[in-house]
Amino acid sequence: MLLKGVLVEEKTRRLTKGLYIFMPIKDSMAFIDILSYIWDVFLIWLTIFIAPLENLNMLWITLPVILNWIFTEFYQEKKGTSLGNAISNGVVALLVGIDWLRQSTNIFTAGNITIPIFISYAVISILMVIYGIAIIVWGIKLSKKAKYFGRIREVTYITLMFTPIVYGIIPLSLKIIITIFAFFPIFYFFFEVLDWIIPDPKVYNEEENEKGYKDKMFSDIEKEQPINPINSNFDTRISNQMGNQMNNPINNNQQNNFQQPRF
Repeated sequence: MLLKGVLVEEKTRRLTKGLYIFMPIKDSMAFIDILSYIWDVFLIWLTIFIAPLENLNMLWITLPVILNWIFTEFYQEKKGTSLGNAISNGVVALLVGIDWLRQSTNIFTAGNITIPIFISYAVISILMVIYGIAIIVWGIKLSKKAKYFGRIREVTYITLMFTPIVYGIIPLSLKIIITIFAFFPIFYFFFEVLDWIIPDPKVYNEEENEKGYKDKMFSDIEKEQPINPINSNFDTRISNQMGNQMNNPINNNQQNNFQQPRF
């Protein structure tokens, strides 16, 4: 009985430890620290994400981008990006980069930031300008890179993440940069799954019907035999001459005289 009671007590003590049953104490504490760090990074990312909505100075550049993203995401790029949409998104990135460069210059001339911070802001702005120009050039050259790197989702994410930094709301640091790039796949695939769940708008059905009608019309035209204008004119002239000969009695008599020789 005593041995049985000791075993029950030991089993109960282990069950009450929860997570510590499955791993040593040091490993479990490290695991908890990792979860805590991930949660802290998520809060930082969430702060960056909602920062444009809390500052009115950024709304004039972020609000049009957000509205354009919502409508383009579900009405144009739900099933992929066309080259035309990618070029338009490249123009958006180009204009955002120019605005960042303007804002960073204004903050620097006002004496609110130091030279190293201004250089970092300028580098971010110039990279955004190069990014937009690259998408436009790829789209004009019919490169598939425009479809991969020029989605409105990507342009919007970069705009929402770096606009609070360039405007001086979020301080620039290595941890902030790592957070932005770490949560990009989560942001991207979350809306990818959302596109898959949400039913297709009626716009897609209407466009598919119009495309099917045009394809059928052009296929019917291609099935028709082409008419050679040279042969057609030649056949017309021959038929007209034969008709004239049949209708002309003089020619008929001459033909009969030729066919019936005299003896």
